[in-house]
Amino acid sequence: RVFALEGQSWLQVASKGWMLMDGSSLGLGILVEELVDVAENVVAWARQQQVTEAGRSIQWTAETEEELLQLNVRAHEQLERLQPLCEFPTVLALLQQEGFISEEDFSLGPEGIGQAVLRLLLRRRAGLLVLGEEMPSGPWAHQAFESFFEEVLLPVAPFPCKLFMPREPAQSLLLLLHGSYVRGDDLFAEAEVLQSMLPATAVALPEALTLIDAATGIRAWWPFGDESDFTAPQLLIQRLVATVRWLGARFQAKLVIGGFSQGAMLVGQSLNALQKSADALLPSAVVILSGLVPCSLPANVPCLAIHGDVDEKLPLSSVQKSMEDPRLKGIRLEVFPGLGHEISDAVLERVAVFCSELAPSNELSISADEPALIQEANQAKLLRWVKNISKVITMFDDERFMSHITDPKMRGLGSKARSFGDGNVKYELHEEKESKALVLLFHGRLHDLREGTQSLVAAYRRLKLSVLVVDYRQKFSQFCVDATMVLEGLQELGNKRPVIIHGIGCGAIHALHMALASHSYPRALRERFKLLVLDGAVGNFRSLPPSPTGCIAMDPIGNDEKLKYVDLPICLLGGDDECCGFGRSDKHFTVLTGGAERHVAKAKLLALSSGLALAESADRLSAELYGAVHKALDPVFVASLTTEVGAEGKASRFFENVLAETEGGPETLEAKAGKFRVEELQRICDEVLQLDEGKLLQELWRLRRLKKRDAEWLEYVASKHGPALEKHGFGKGIEGFKLFEAVMSIHAGKSRELAQKQEVLMQKFDLRALDAQVLRAERDRSTNFGVTLEQCYKVADESDAAWQSEELFDRALALAHEQTGPAPAAARAAVKAVAKELSVRHAAKLSIPGAGDELALKLAQVFSHYSIDRHLTVYVGRMQASIMKLSERVRARIADKAGKPTKAVPASFEPPAREFPDIDVVVHIEPDLGLSTKLRMPAPSLVRAVREKIAGFDPLGATSAKDFRLRLHPDGRLVGDDEKVADLGCELEVCEE
Repeated sequence: RVFALEGQSWLQVASKGWMLMDGSSLGLGILVEELVDVAENVVAWARQQQVTEAGRSIQWTAETEEELLQLNVRAHEQLERLQPLCEFPTVLALLQQEGFISEEDFSLGPEGIGQAVLRLLLRRRAGLLVLGEEMPSGPWAHQAFESFFEEVLLPVAPFPCKLFMPREPAQSLLLLLHGSYVRGDDLFAEAEVLQSMLPATAVALPEALTLIDAATGIRAWWPFGDESDFTAPQLLIQRLVATVRWLGARFQAKLVIGGFSQGAMLVGQSLNALQKSADALLPSAVVILSGLVPCSLPANVPCLAIHGDVDEKLPLSSVQKSMEDPRLKGIRLEVFPGLGHEISDAVLERVAVFCSELAPSNELSISADEPALIQEANQAKLLRWVKNISKVITMFDDERFMSHITDPKMRGLGSKARSFGDGNVKYELHEEKESKALVLLFHGRLHDLREGTQSLVAAYRRLKLSVLVVDYRQKFSQFCVDATMVLEGLQELGNKRPVIIHGIGCGAIHALHMALASHSYPRALRERFKLLVLDGAVGNFRSLPPSPTGCIAMDPIGNDEKLKYVDLPICLLGGDDECCGFGRSDKHFTVLTGGAERHVAKAKLLALSSGLALAESADRLSAELYGAVHKALDPVFVASLTTEVGAEGKASRFFENVLAETEGGPETLEAKAGKFRVEELQRICDEVLQLDEGKLLQELWRLRRLKKRDAEWLEYVASKHGPALEKHGFGKGIEGFKLFEAVMSIHAGKSRELAQKQEVLMQKFDLRALDAQVLRAERDRSTNFGVTLEQCYKVADESDAAWQSEELFDRALALAHEQTGPAPAAARAAVKAVAKELSVRHAAKLSIPGAGDELALKLAQVFSHYSIDRHLTVYVGRMQASIMKLSERVRARIADKAGKPTKAVPASFEPPAREFPDIDVVVHIEPDLGLSTKLRMPAPSLVRAVREKIAGFDPLGATSAKDFRLRLHPDGRLVGDDEKVADLGCELEVCEE
């Protein structure tokens, strides 16, 4: 077919479209010039169209070409979004209906169909048509096509899916959605494991479309606005319904639909839409893995929900609360002990059993009489682990993730430094003459390796320890490889001295790997390792800010879990690493304390402190690390880990020459120790042990919370030893105490009685014992509801500030005016109501389960749970004094309006100093709210003295001991003023006069 226009001829060729017949101006006769494809070069195509009648209307300017290029970019962007949908029949039908494609185009395949749509969009938007073409209809304009795509195409378009086809004809289909902030292939290995156990099951894995990070392929079904934003967008529900419809047409098999984490939330919230769909797309069963949220569960559809009891991303308490929703009646919730936010092999096995129950003909491949298939399934599980770890490890070699834990521009040791492993791992050895041990130092996040480690190196060398600083490769995938090279390189150094492994920040990954991997090496090498120091160590990837792993199936670091299997003595410090140090975030230290808990019973946790490796002076090790190193290198201690030590066991002389300088010049510690007799040292211990236990504990609890607690602890301990030490010639202050400690270490090896006294003395001042108490208390979630001790301090601080605020006073005053009765009763009732409101608000903020008054009682239970902390009682006492002050202000204001005189309220108030004499008396002020105070009274005290002391808390002096009575708690018997407190027990309750 030829079409002529103003001397120009056009030829229509079936396979090429319209072609321009030109060339006469060149004297070459008639040539056939193929029409430029608008999809390949929109500018050249538009210029070629200028010979047409429509083309002559183009006012070609310098901006015309730029406009065409922008038009091209926008159209290609729309094509990129449309292309994945061009394989689905429902989408093609709608494109044909709107005139974008013809029926003949269906044979072009998804890519060809996309190009056909692109050509139409470009031609129409450029305002030009090839001769003979009809004017296209439909939403071809940019914004119209956007609306058409979002509102018409997407709701009927299935998600892109990876299909795992079984070796046998499919009898069932498992549709499984991955979690959030992971790659689209996150569950590929899990699908292979499931198929190894269910050979007649096809597995479909849809891929989330929201791309969080293009470089790594991390995706989410929808971005979380916050951690509680669990509501799936309606469009995703529509697309999941379309996916089920598409798969249902393709597979004539029973369908099990499930998901993990955010994918499970989407599945649960789509069930109602599936039930209401015109073609009844209800699945045969549902599997919810670590993602149960309130949703509507259709009747007669079996549903299995699996959740871990140590899931931190979606706590079990949240799931149990969801189970209260009547719409979830009939769901089967199975709690897996020790399971976090992950999919374990045990979970996969349970899912396989559940699927086999659904389709009895699809029997589990794993059975006792099928050893080959058992082996195949186990190999699939192992391969799954390797794939997941490799996938994540290589993913986080990316500089954007590595920059969280290392400084990619760190100045290392340089190319001339010695190395292990053919130059891959550089190191620098700081050798000491007559060195007693070797410290392997794996750095954390530093800008300059030498500068950043020089103080710690110097502090170790003061103790006659050599230090080997490792300059490992800044690639996550090489961390364990480099640690293995160092482990093997130890034998090249030729010295068989003891080894201490010190890992800082991400260097703890190397340190832990070396500690565990050493078990695969000869015993002679393994037994050289004496201590593992984790200093500001990374706990796991989930604790890194921001969390880069999303909901991956397993944590590729998992130091908290690895720590459970370490067989070395351990020193765990909060540290000051730029990424993981305690001062930056307590997450890493907290998760690692959980892993270290099992070592307490074995006496292998030598130090547990949120403090630093260096003392405040920065030229010595901190007291915690110093003690751990000393003990780890002490042959007596090392022998005690495996055998009974004899009374004549020889103590280590590791600290020889440390305190060498005196007025008379160098003098060894051995010579100094010889000046003191064992009996004299025992008398010093006895004097110190007579110190008041109550006051000492209160101060130790206070010191425990300090950021640089080691320095203040050392100063406090030295001050308590000071009088006895000066009297016996050890000198003053910290230096005198250090000399005493070193001398004790030498003599304790010769005297069992002195060694026992030394141990008792150490326990009296041991902050680690308090850390262990807190650790146990915080692990008891049945009583603390997941609230930490530090959160209690924060609540106490915020409450104290609130009670002293004018806003709370106004609120209490308003409530008091609503009360009837005398002013004191009205004030107490108003303050009680305000206290309950404040407690409920704090409890809800801490995610304590429950509602209303129950929250206030549970918050009081939490504070009672942490009453082990003597310093917290001071905070609570201050808060209760503020409550009493507010109550009196309200009472005084009401009385003032009644014409009664009042005293002025002081501008500031400090609670009276607390004393700790003989008897602890708990006085419950408002038992319903858990408000109480603890008093220490002399042993012969009468009830009258308790009442007077409570009345004395009133800063206005307006409360008299006669305004209230005391009764026994909880039996309620009123007690008389002349009764002795010691005869009544330790709990009393305030009641009306």
